[in-house]
Amino acid sequence: MGIYQKAIQNTIFGEEFLENQKDVSKYWKATSKQMFKNKFPDIHEDFLAVINANFPTNEVSYYNDYEMASNMEWVDETKNIVKVTDVVTFDLIADTVAEFNYPLKNWINASNEGREVKTNMLYFKVNGVDKNSSTNSEITYENGERCEKRDIKLSGSKEYHIEYKIEKTFNILEDHCKAFKAKYIVKNCRVEYEVPSNIHIQFESRGTLNDFENVGSQKSNKISKRYRGILLPRQGFIMALQKI
Repeated sequence: MGIYQKAIQNTIFGEEFLENQKDVSKYWKATSKQMFKNKFPDIHEDFLAVINANFPTNEVSYYNDYEMASNMEWVDETKNIVKVTDVVTFDLIADTVAEFNYPLKNWINASNEGREVKTNMLYFKVNGVDKNSSTNSEITYENGERCEKRDIKLSGSKEYHIEYKIEKTFNILEDHCKAFKAKYIVKNCRVEYEVPSNIHIQFESRGTLNDFENVGSQKSNKISKRYRGILLPRQGFIMALQKI
């Protein structure tokens, strides 16, 4: 009986068997109940729904080794206008070589469209080739926020090394938060941010399982943080900036 039981288990939980099941989620529900030891049956379905929402079923990619280095400087301190230069690098891992759009969005708070708010993409490189001139941007305003969106077409590979540099000019009193919210799953993240000496930074993790760890010594106007492991979509970090 032991031999037959093992053979049946190997069949039921084998990859080929599960791939052919139209409703594989029922097996997930059954096994998860045992993993949770049947605790909290009233919220079991809701809990699974939260976990299932983070499975990358419809996305085609994830970030690997996401790094952001930012520097802020005054443009006109009397008017509270600053310029932030971001250099972002990461590997975009896809599950197909077919063409897909990678959407890049940059948000800035702006109460009115006519304020001194602008962005300037200096370069956007894919595997070392600058694609900046071949991508068009679309700017929209909604609920007091300015969004610049670019769609970059990628194809022919399952791994793309992305590097871009962008300048943003805005009023720090209108936009006093620096934030990152992952669109895709992220494996490993690092952020460095330096601001003028009369601006204070307060860093907080954003919905992450663990906290970001310090890299080297920290200052009130300069930080370096690292997250080892997985960030789920909508997780990340937020930094509050305060002019002293």
